Amino acid sequence: MNERCGSVGIVKTKYLTFAEPPHELVLECGEKLGPVTLAYETYGQLDRQKANAILIMHALSGDAHAAGRHAEHDSRPGWWDIMIGPGKAFDTDRYFVICANCIGGCMGSTGPSSLNPRTGKPYAMEFPLITIADMVNAQKWLIDSLGIEKLLAVAGGSMGGMQVLEWAIEFPERIRSAIPIATTSHLSPQGIAFNEVGRQAIMSDPHWNRGNYYDDHVVMRGALLEGTFTPVWVEHLKWRPQKRVAGVKRGGIYDDDQVVVDAAPPPAPRGVRFSCSGTWGGGRPLGAEVPVPAAASLDSVEAVTTILEPSPYSVPSLAADASTASAGTKLAGPKKPRRIGLAVG
Repeated sequence: MNERCGSVGIVKTKYLTFAEPPHELVLECGEKLGPVTLAYETYGQLDRQKANAILIMHALSGDAHAAGRHAEHDSRPGWWDIMIGPGKAFDTDRYFVICANCIGGCMGSTGPSSLNPRTGKPYAMEFPLITIADMVNAQKWLIDSLGIEKLLAVAGGSMGGMQVLEWAIEFPERIRSAIPIATTSHLSPQGIAFNEVGRQAIMSDPHWNRGNYYDDHVVMRGALLEGTFTPVWVEHLKWRPQKRVAGVKRGGIYDDDQVVVDAAPPPAPRGVRFSCSGTWGGGRPLGAEVPVPAAASLDSVEAVTTILEPSPYSVPSLAADASTASAGTKLAGPKKPRRIGLAVG
């Protein structure tokens, strides 16, 4: 790593509240959500042209604290501190880096633990269904509030990578490049099954109380059990060859718990191409460039850089030095691509 690599130092989480009634955020499920608060952090300085901004998206269980520390005595830095800072991949001497906790994340952003303005109590199970597109639409509000017309790049791993793909498809005119890492365009039946096992582990906890557990101040053993599935799932995907399976209907609602699965995205704009390192389903190597519509056929992508248009700033390349948002595994130097698949949270 570069000798001048360092930390962004002490950082502070900021909050943006928007979508106040009657201008609520309209969700894909048809419901409206508002007001909405997004927790976010920024690192580096925005240039005068506002052309050096990079938006980082976190995985399922991540938050806005991607780099630095909140206090001197903090034992651990942000979840992607190895990648964000002076001299690092996302060089804060050159780039203005933004990371926001997605809606539904409950780490400062509006989610099930937030107070429902209609009842004065936590939303709990009354919180509406959230999709990847809803997360990205909320992030767009944040970018608009910062006065940034076009992002230099959007980047993220796992669920964060899904958001990157959504940005490239829905708002190509608002980004110059995209870097999805260790992600997928759709969830396989096996992935859906693993998620269901995790949900059942939580809901079988005696303190579940149909989701109304926020006032009990107890540790849910079911939630702890669910957390053990993630490393098992990731290791399974690393070592066991997978066959590609067809995606499920976008926005489909499954089982009695009304879980939304955001699957294969619609076709992307013409002319946008992915420069890829990784493997197709079945283990066949990716070519140097893959048209965006073909990305819907990807099981997994280790590091992808999509260049939408030229920029005075060079775009960070993570193919030789990357960390997945979920596992934090450093891939230093050229290596044979690994099939990481959907490394949840």
